[in-house]
Amino acid sequence: MSEAGDGGAGSPPPPDVEKTIAVRQRGHATRQDLAEILQPMFDDMEQRLEARLAANMEQIFAEMARVTAIAVPASVLNVTIHSLNSNVTDRNRALGPIVSLVTGKHILETSKSIAELSNLCGSNLNDHLQAMGLSTNGTVREKQLRICREMGIVSLE
Repeated sequence: MSEAGDGGAGSPPPPDVEKTIAVRQRGHATRQDLAEILQPMFDDMEQRLEARLAANMEQIFAEMARVTAIAVPASVLNVTIHSLNSNVTDRNRALGPIVSLVTGKHILETSKSIAELSNLCGSNLNDHLQAMGLSTNGTVREKQLRICREMGIVSLE
């Protein structure tokens, strides 16, 4: 930095800035009683964390039970729909819609025919992927194959 830009070059640092961070750290590291000083702080921190965790555990368990109550039946239903969709040979027949593992509701975007799904591109394709909870990364072909796998479709051709 130039002398003009450092705001007081040549003047001594204020008294409270005499020691640099490195000097202070060296002083702490060489103290023999450092463990005795820090241990009570760590113990207090651990007690506070345990108290916060204990207070939230009931909510965590309730949320886990709620999510599991939706996700497990939805997953079983999706496996059934996946199996039924894998037998569809008519490209214009509507496929069985899968359900959201979060809400348990049918994802309407998935009740399209194979022909409709194969024509998806651009933002429509991304909208379908997002509705299904799938990644929107990749090429159009990769995205279409991702939908196929999720829906139980053997091929879009």
